[in-house]
Amino acid sequence: MSLAETQRVMWSAIRGGSGRAVGDLVVGTAELSAAERVEIYAGMYLTRQVEALAENFPKLAKLVREEAFHGLVADYVRAFPSEEPSIERLGRRLAEFVPNHRVSGSRCDLADLARLEWARAEVFLEADATPLGVDALARIGPAVFPRARLAFIPALRTLKLEYDVLPLWRAVECDAMPPPPRRRVGAAVVWRRRFDVFHVAVSPHEARALSLALNQRMMAEVCACFGERRDGARVAFDAIGGWAREEMIMDVCTSSSPRRSPRSASRC
Repeated sequence: MSLAETQRVMWSAIRGGSGRAVGDLVVGTAELSAAERVEIYAGMYLTRQVEALAENFPKLAKLVREEAFHGLVADYVRAFPSEEPSIERLGRRLAEFVPNHRVSGSRCDLADLARLEWARAEVFLEADATPLGVDALARIGPAVFPRARLAFIPALRTLKLEYDVLPLWRAVECDAMPPPPRRRVGAAVVWRRRFDVFHVAVSPHEARALSLALNQRMMAEVCACFGERRDGARVAFDAIGGWAREEMIMDVCTSSSPRRSPRSASRC
């Protein structure tokens, strides 16, 4: 048997699959059979994945309790086995898996909680970027501002949520009684500032404006999102100033061509 075939058989056995008997590859002892020896590694493999996902989804793990979370992860990795070198990417599809799992019977807002936690895990690992200072943003002249485009730090995500899970996240964080699920469609922004990760709910106007800004639309169109409000101009500038103060913006492009990607580090 080739090395590659040996690896495939062992990998299948460790993941609990069928296939060629491990007795052909692993020597048993008086204390443990070949299958029992492989089972030790299989258990360690699952345990490490449970630990990794508990690190990325600490509030979800705490809320559903240890046994239920272990079962959730066991079923999840069978459905979506790791396909990337880094275990940090293992949980990228957990939020879409949760609604169809029995654990969701305890609360209908667990998928949104998982979505929030995964966004926080992602931005923590994103590339660093030097934010643009508020003063630099303020120096953009009024003649140039309407056609300017913003470039944002890589460590930023926007979320559309069906449930109001931010109070739930805070309650679990503080060991308080979790509030009952509250269905409310909304939006949140998750970002990293230096070594700290933050998230905050944003209004529908700001969510729309931020979505346009992230897609390299000109500031005139971004600010128009607040036009329905009587104080739209002030709210628009407060929102954009807030993005700068929270160190979400890394550059401003005033040329006629937008930057290709908000994650690009090249300057206009």
